[in-house]
Amino acid sequence: MSKLSLYKNDAFIRDCRKKLDDLVQSTQEVNAALLATEDGFQLCSVMIEDDNTQRLSAASSSLLALAVSLSAEFGLEKCKSIHIDSETGKILLSQINADGYSLVLLIQGSTNSMLGHVLYSGNTLRESIIGLLNTYSSSFDF
Repeated sequence: MSKLSLYKNDAFIRDCRKKLDDLVQSTQEVNAALLATEDGFQLCSVMIEDDNTQRLSAASSSLLALAVSLSAEFGLEKCKSIHIDSETGKILLSQINADGYSLVLLIQGSTNSMLGHVLYSGNTLRESIIGLLNTYSSSFDF
């Protein structure tokens, strides 16, 4: 299965969206979540207006690419995430790599969210999506 085929697989997208929805519904401090390809195309999102998803997907991908480049300039390898801490909330951008696939996860935390909680929630969701990538990619012959 090609990368594009997996990214267009309805069952994979449905399961990823459920993981995002579970996070937003179960974590009071998380307002929204989005999953995109590394080149900035949205796969699924929860609690984000449809008008914004493609723009947010592209911006998330670009910001994470800049973070990887900046990290490399300092000799830091394998940049996994960046966070933005503002007066009105938090944003976590996390790179998800598994089995030759690379995705970008965006999580928006509320004004009252604690950075540690957003990071923990993001890492838990990241691991769940890695599990889905491994499951779906191994069920197809390349």
